[in-house]
Amino acid sequence: MSENTNPLTDFIEGGDDGNSLFDDLPFPTEEEKVTTAEEPKTEEVKPEVTEPKEEPKEAKQTAFAEALSQTPSTPINTDDDPFETALKIATEQSEKRLVDGIAQKEAIFNYGKAKDAITDHDCTFEDLRQKYETDFPELSESKKVSWSVTYGKVTKSISNPGSDKVYDIKAEIEKSKTFLDGIKKAKTDADKNPECIVKPRIIAQSKGEMDIPSYKGYSISLEEARKSNKTIVLLPSKDGRIFQMRKTEVGNFIAPAKEMPEFEAVVPKFEMALPKIPMHILMFILNFFKEMSDRFQYEALVHILYDTKHHKYTMRVPKQELSHTSVDCVLEEEYPDYLIHVMDIHSHNVMPARFSATDDNDEKSTRLYAVVGRLDKLFPEISVRAGCAGEFIPIQAEEVFDMSFKEYPYPNIWDKQIIMPTKEVKFLPEICKNVSGDSK
Repeated sequence: MSENTNPLTDFIEGGDDGNSLFDDLPFPTEEEKVTTAEEPKTEEVKPEVTEPKEEPKEAKQTAFAEALSQTPSTPINTDDDPFETALKIATEQSEKRLVDGIAQKEAIFNYGKAKDAITDHDCTFEDLRQKYETDFPELSESKKVSWSVTYGKVTKSISNPGSDKVYDIKAEIEKSKTFLDGIKKAKTDADKNPECIVKPRIIAQSKGEMDIPSYKGYSISLEEARKSNKTIVLLPSKDGRIFQMRKTEVGNFIAPAKEMPEFEAVVPKFEMALPKIPMHILMFILNFFKEMSDRFQYEALVHILYDTKHHKYTMRVPKQELSHTSVDCVLEEEYPDYLIHVMDIHSHNVMPARFSATDDNDEKSTRLYAVVGRLDKLFPEISVRAGCAGEFIPIQAEEVFDMSFKEYPYPNIWDKQIIMPTKEVKFLPEICKNVSGDSK
């Protein structure tokens, strides 16, 4: 370092251009400065202060402009915030990749329990009907079949099955906001990768509408039938029968209708909506009936109810006056709404399990009825019927009672005593010999 160079002076006086930290800060100086004749007085040179230049706005956008110029996307509006523009483009590309991945999956034909991938990307819904009508004859009439497409959270009904193409509808749904929102909000894997389900449906009401001749009509009153312009008008009567009015130049003729091919054939039957009554419920009741019969020779009554709160069957024995041939019961209060009165079951002591005239007069409510008889036998008799507003439909006990004996399991060790044959047993000729030993 030379003798004439002072680093501290250089630093303060701006000798180091890279340090501007102290530019605006005054440093203390001596109050008196000694001068000599050989050394003339010089003016103090203040360091030059330069104002920092503000970076142009365009420079701040350089990084984003370069990134955006490399990305093919929608034209950028220069007035928009570059941050929001970049985020929007990234979001659009992410959503496009998400939908593109799902769109690669084929649509699925689904009818009943049958599922089949639709590989023809140019097929219409009518083409599908013709393809599958051989296996499903109910699809043979196009006018009776309607179509729908369920894809994620979107279900679309098809208006023109003859011209609408399956994969055109699939692509249309994939572009919808509802479909995309459903994918983004999905929580399960199935919802994140939904299948495009194509379903046909048979229009039930079309049969009557198609089969009825144009000259026939239906009315609910005589007055309406008279005003009808149909030649034959069918109308109901309060006695439950169906009448027909035939109009001619002579007048209106009204008589019972014997044959009505327009209507579906209906037979009396009972279709159970609740689970079958468990075997243990029936066994409890049979034990109660047998006890009343063995000890007192009396008949008895039990109500079988279904508890909708706990989803199970229960029983109630109402107050009743018993005798050898009858039961007189008065229900003191109605059962609460959550208990469904399913069946009245009563006993006939040691007599056969046949419904009596008294039973016919008493059992007017629409519910199930059962009678148990021959309680003196090892296996009592049981008869069951469904009562429909005073009309009775005989049914088998197995239709309403679960006849499974799983509640009474046998010991598992019994299974070990059973030897299953490994192959079919064949009788050989030498087994069939006479006493002398000669084979026949």
